[in-house]
This record gives sequence, C-alpha cells and structure tokens, in this order.
Amino acid sequence: RDRPLRDIARTALWDHSVEDSTFNNVVSELRRAIRVVHPSIDFEIAHNRKKILVPTGIRTDVELLEEARWNVRHDDSVENWRALHEAVSRVRGLPFEGANYDWADAEGLTSHIVLKIMNACTDLARYYLAISDAEGVYFATSQGLRALPGNQEMLELRAQVLNTTTKVNS
Repeated sequence: RDRPLRDIARTALWDHSVEDSTFNNVVSELRRAIRVVHPSIDFEIAHNRKKILVPTGIRTDVELLEEARWNVRHDDSVENWRALHEAVSRVRGLPFEGANYDWADAEGLTSHIVLKIMNACTDLARYYLAISDAEGVYFATSQGLRALPGNQEMLELRAQVLNTTTKVNS
C-alpha cells in the first residue's frame, strides 16, 4: 500500500519484462476476483494509470494476524484469543512458498512475515499453556512449525505440555 506504483507491481509479479496487455489482463482478473468475493469494494487503477490503489477493505493475512495479536495484547478477552487463533489458522507454510518472488527475499519480507507468525504462534501457545489446553498448544506450535520447520521455541513449548502432563500423571 505504501508504494502502489504499477512498475513495482510488475516487478513483483514477473522477473522479466511483460507487455502492457499482459499486465492489464492480470490486473483485470484480480479486479474481477475481488468483486466476486467483495462486490461492494471498489478496486480501480488510478486515472493516471501509474498507480494501483488497493482499497482499505482488502487486507492481507499478515495484516489480520498483526491486528489480532495487537488486540490480545491490549484486551486479554477470550474473543480476542479466538480471533488470534483464527488468524494463526491461516498459516499454510513458509510465506511465498512455491512462488518465485525474488523481491520478497531481497526486501527481507519473507523473514519479516515469518517473525510475525512465530510471535503470534508463541503468544497463542503460551495462552493455551496457561489455560492447560494441550490441544491448543499443539495447534499453535504446529502452525509455527509450518512457517519455520524445526523451530526450537515451538518444540520447547510442546515439551512443556509433556512436562505438565507427566507431572499431573505422577
């Protein structure tokens, strides 16, 4: 949103030069897809055709994750924890996995998003530990491990569940 220039979008999507018609077709398909999901949202290219203005109603999963994490830090309600759970459930793997977006790594975006995911998963796992919800801890750590396989902190949080269960059973 902070750099809505057409040239930046083109560079993000293709690592080589593409025809204007190709780019315009992709933007048109995006506009149609957005209208199918959100008919009330107006997504247009600015009149000077140099900018692509993404409406505020369109939000990324990362933005939703950040908002949910901010909300639980400022209001420790069950509803906010549920919202964080929902946001964490959207993690499918390493950000941009399977896409050949060199710009994401060059700008440090992938690492930045992974850090946000790990922080949210850690918060959620600790919340579930505090309320003795082993299944919740496994969910939160599983999502974290999707984004960063083998992460030591996620594995340690899982081990805390085992330690708690062992102490209860002893």
